[in-house]
Amino acid sequence: MLWKALLTLLALFRSEPTDTSVKSIYPAEVLEPWGLKEWSPGNAGPWGPKTPQEKLAAEKALHNNKFGGDMKIKRKNLLGNSVSDKSLYWPNKTVPYIIDRSIQRQYIEKIDMAINQFKKLTCLKFKPRTNEKDYIKFDNSTTDPGCWSWVGRVGGLQEVNIGEGCQYVGSIVHEIGHALGFWHEHQREDRDKYVTVYERNVTS
Repeated sequence: MLWKALLTLLALFRSEPTDTSVKSIYPAEVLEPWGLKEWSPGNAGPWGPKTPQEKLAAEKALHNNKFGGDMKIKRKNLLGNSVSDKSLYWPNKTVPYIIDRSIQRQYIEKIDMAINQFKKLTCLKFKPRTNEKDYIKFDNSTTDPGCWSWVGRVGGLQEVNIGEGCQYVGSIVHEIGHALGFWHEHQREDRDKYVTVYERNVTS
């Protein structure tokens, strides 16, 4: 159940409706575990962009030359909504991490908020890295900007990039989800087995 709520939230910040008159577009059972009473495009708090300019910057940051827009992967032939290869899992459900000096101070607070959601809602542990071989590094790369992450544990240092346009808790939760091994639900390779398109309902 918690993972369903997580996946819903990961999708939530990828498809904002444009009707700002909507009071809350998600049911309470989705919002409450995340400490939210309502969510709408103009009332996202620290979770997502508020203005059209912020939304444009966020969209640009999330859609670049990576697989699916924001994912770096080792293999493309993995089915399902998450990696099934256990070598890509984080041992002992623990994710060591560091925050690079390139991350602005106001972003660090959002990273902490995102990590705390995983701590609160899942069995995963996040801990500042000491000497662990495999860990994630929250970075703000100037040579490879935007929001992106490797999918699953790939070994050694792996970046979760939090660049311009990614300074929202929702975006950071989304990228951490990739580092844990989650794909985009709508881009899973076996998607078409579970989707029926009624062409009569498609308008041009």
